Amino acid sequence: MAGPLSTLLSRAADSEASEQNLRDTDVFSKSDPICVVFHQPFGSKEWTEFKRTECIDNTLNPDFATKITITYHFEEQQHLRFKLYDVDSNSPSLHNHDYLGEFECTLAQLVSSQTVNKPLVNPNYSGNVGSIIITTEELSSCKEELIVQFVGRSLEKRGWFCSTISPFLEFYKANEDGTFTLVHRTEQVRSTTDPVWKEFSIPLRTFCGHAI
Repeated sequence: MAGPLSTLLSRAADSEASEQNLRDTDVFSKSDPICVVFHQPFGSKEWTEFKRTECIDNTLNPDFATKITITYHFEEQQHLRFKLYDVDSNSPSLHNHDYLGEFECTLAQLVSSQTVNKPLVNPNYSGNVGSIIITTEELSSCKEELIVQFVGRSLEKRGWFCSTISPFLEFYKANEDGTFTLVHRTEQVRSTTDPVWKEFSIPLRTFCGHAI
């Protein structure tokens, strides 16, 4: 039996982005990348900012925890543009940060491929600027959330000169192809071996996708 029309034409898709071998624009350290997603609203040719990921410090291979959830309309060509920047300050303006490269596609291409690994393009730079990996999964309609809090006790210090540590947690879900996708990263608790991380909530569908 067919469901409501809105169910047939509109579903949510969740995308996660990571990058490999980004061009390093910093002199004394590695880049601090952020991914900014743009889309073209229905009936418009203008690019509008849709969402930003978190900034990850000092890495050329970022794995972003921020999820990009977009309603998928089968009857529309939903164009997306993923732009990478090296963050240089606390300014919200992208003009104040170094542009690294971008990748453009449609949401339909992401949904059908599930995992896309493509080179980034920078028209102002002729060399290799790195690649982007986008994993996309159709989400279930489950709205239940998991509320959890974690603590650590007497964590091991690593390294010869390490007098203290600043730990954080990362949570991954297993994909059908045997790979793992980052779904959540906690805050970093500074200078302690007995961290208490903040309580957080996360949708169950983040771990299970459409399998719920």
